[in-house]
Amino acid sequence: FYELMYYNHNIHFLAVSRAMEGRYAEAILAAAKVDSHAVAAAPSMPFLEGFAITEPLVMVRSYRWYDVLELPKPDTSLRLITAFWHYSRALALIGLGRIDETKTEQAEYFAATKIVSPDAYVGAWNSAGEVFRITDNVLAGQIAWADGDRDGSIAHLERAVEAQDSLNYDEPEGWYIPARETLGAKLLLKKDLAAAEQVFRTELEKHPRNGR
Repeated sequence: FYELMYYNHNIHFLAVSRAMEGRYAEAILAAAKVDSHAVAAAPSMPFLEGFAITEPLVMVRSYRWYDVLELPKPDTSLRLITAFWHYSRALALIGLGRIDETKTEQAEYFAATKIVSPDAYVGAWNSAGEVFRITDNVLAGQIAWADGDRDGSIAHLERAVEAQDSLNYDEPEGWYIPARETLGAKLLLKKDLAAAEQVFRTELEKHPRNGR
């Protein structure tokens, strides 16, 4: 139990903290270790599947779009991991400007989320459904922006922020890619500078000294 839970928990902390700092080389090494351990143990301890999404999320955190697209598809029995694999790919494709492919991947992501067990958890204290409220809206917001729907994009991202704020406390956080970073970036591009400033100030209250 110690090896499966606490050891992986420590490595998970390392991956998430290094990703927040922008230290990608260290973050991705730790993330790959967490994922390999968790995937191997998931058949006997399904709870660990929620830890085995660290590698693609660290790549997303650092905009490593080509690395995301090179990740092999998980075993389809790992439904939660498969859903986040599709999510990461959709963000990578939109990051590369491949909008039509993004929408196809979004459909795959939605289909994958529908068959995730309602008992599945991401981390210790947040259900997959609660986390999907964030990822659904982040992805929809990015696609709306690419389609030229600026107001629709902002609305989706505001809902993502609201969903992230409602997560239960966990260490590392139940979802550790701050939606406010994306919302603030879009507000800057929209030239809504006062709103962007407020979003970033609130983000700094949530994550003090967030260099991003």
